[in-house]
Amino acid sequence: MKFPLAADVELAFFRQIWDKSDDPFWLCQCVGDDFVLAVINPAEEVVDPRIHPGMSLLTYIGGYPEGVQLISGYYECRDAARTVSFRQQVTIQGEEKLFQTMLVPVTDALGKVTHICGTSRDMSQYLQAQRAQEEFSRQLERQVAERTEALNAVNAELREANRILERLASSDSLTELDNRRCFFDKAGAEAVRARRYGHPLSLQMLDIDHFKAINDRYGHIAGDRVLMAVADVLRANLRHSDIAARLGGEEFAILLPETSIDDASVHAERIRQSVAALSIAHGSDRLTLTVSIGIAGMGANDESIEPILMRADKSLYRAKEEGRNRVCANRPAEPARSLSLF
Repeated sequence: MKFPLAADVELAFFRQIWDKSDDPFWLCQCVGDDFVLAVINPAEEVVDPRIHPGMSLLTYIGGYPEGVQLISGYYECRDAARTVSFRQQVTIQGEEKLFQTMLVPVTDALGKVTHICGTSRDMSQYLQAQRAQEEFSRQLERQVAERTEALNAVNAELREANRILERLASSDSLTELDNRRCFFDKAGAEAVRARRYGHPLSLQMLDIDHFKAINDRYGHIAGDRVLMAVADVLRANLRHSDIAARLGGEEFAILLPETSIDDASVHAERIRQSVAALSIAHGSDRLTLTVSIGIAGMGANDESIEPILMRADKSLYRAKEEGRNRVCANRPAEPARSLSLF
């Protein structure tokens, strides 16, 4: 049920809304392709003191970078004869403002839009809050990026530290070859792989001849130089898949995957000759040395690296007994062959 107001009461009601509202109100007349301000309320005068009745909106709005977008709302309201609502972001007297604007068409008796009544709600605080949130998000992203970078740097340092610790735990501190524990771990795995796939595997045991005499005559510093020189020779004669280690004292070992006894013997002879060619400076003296090398290969019945190691050690002992500075190989016994007359 409708309760119509008397004309004077209705006019007074809308006059109070017009005069007392905190939101700007204005009424413009449609004049050709222009919109001319007919009247504005006090709130509109506060928003921009430059606005006054009789002003062309095309001229006024055209002064803003967003003018084309803003004036299009007026054309839509006029041409479609319907209410249009949009947000407009403008800079007024150097201050950035955001308004939620609504344009309401006013028609004559024939339905033609003669005037447009507009109102705006100042959303600048929302804009400021949005900008503050965006700045906060940017700062947070920067902080996260900085902390991520710092964390990555710390993790890289930790990885490097772990790599160094792992290397120290698995290598001989003097020669930087694998240590005894690391060698047996790797050799055991290689023995399992060689047995599983039926591939050849050879092991060299190497001992520096008369090393104790070198230590006794020239001291431990000279002995260390000798050990490092021999280690350098081994490194220079290794493939990527080979494993060299210092087992302790003057004893070294080299594991040669995918290598037959014959090829391992050729390789050992090359190492023996390279060591014999060394001339290590110690004060005014030049130290020369030799090595004895024992070799063994993986046999058909070998389940682990231990029996291969024992046979290589026996071959090394034989090389020592036969006069040192030589290579001796332990070759698996050939299986007996039966004689067939047919």
